Amino acid sequence: MIGIPSLDILAAAQPFMKMPLAAILQAGRTRIALGRYKIEEKQWRPEGDVTLSTVDALADSIDAPTLVAGELTSEERQKLTRKKDVHLAPPSMCMRRPRCFSGIGLDALAIRQSG
Repeated sequence: MIGIPSLDILAAAQPFMKMPLAAILQAGRTRIALGRYKIEEKQWRPEGDVTLSTVDALADSIDAPTLVAGELTSEERQKLTRKKDVHLAPPSMCMRRPRCFSGIGLDALAIRQSG
C-alpha cells in the first residue's frame, strides 16, 4: 500500500506555471485544508506542511501571483477573484482525477522499489 495525499492529486492536475499553487480541499465548518506547491523537476512539489485555514485567510496571505485550485463554492470563488494576484483554476480542473492519482502512485512505487 502506498498513501497518496489528496492535495497532491489535485496539484498534479494543474498546468505548470511560473507562479506558485495553492491547492485546497474543504475541511468542514468553513475551514479548508491548504497545501502550497511550486514547480521542481517538471512536477508540482509541496512547500511545507498542509495547514488548516479559511478562504479569507488564504486571500489575505496572497501577495504575489498565485494559482488557486480546489473545492470552492461560488461565494468563495468570488471572494478570491477580488484579489488581483489570485488566478483561479477553472472548476473543471479542480477535481481529483484518476489519471493523476495513478501517475503519482506509479512514481511513488518506483521510488520505493529503488530505495
